[in-house]
Amino acid sequence: MFLKGPKDRLFEVARVYPREFLRGFFDSEGTVVFNRESRTLQVSASNYDLEVLTLCEKLLKKLNIDSKIYLHRKKGTPVNIRGKMYQYNSDLYRITILRRQSVLNFYREVGFSIQRKQHKLKEALEFFEMFKRERQCTDMSK
Repeated sequence: MFLKGPKDRLFEVARVYPREFLRGFFDSEGTVVFNRESRTLQVSASNYDLEVLTLCEKLLKKLNIDSKIYLHRKKGTPVNIRGKMYQYNSDLYRITILRRQSVLNFYREVGFSIQRKQHKLKEALEFFEMFKRERQCTDMSK
């Protein structure tokens, strides 16, 4: 009921409890994308409400987490869901955290309460830390 109430009230609470708001938002809308081959890692969330994502971007910035908002799918774009074709009724936006330090700050300051998402993020960060140490050892041996 709270989420369906006036947006102003939701935003007011989000500003008082930014970590909790962001954790809840990313728990429900977010994902971790990690690719060992290309050594890429990102945390992102999609939503139709650009105003909500803009608030998230501002809250993240206050926690020293850089993010960027993109138009992910334009209204009218066809999408195949379980073999049936649909169209997006509205523009779908995505907020993405790409910079490694910002992803690390997200892990430390916000994180996920959903264990599988938090575990995936932790594993990815550990992979990059191990990779960084291996590179440093290789560079020192030259």
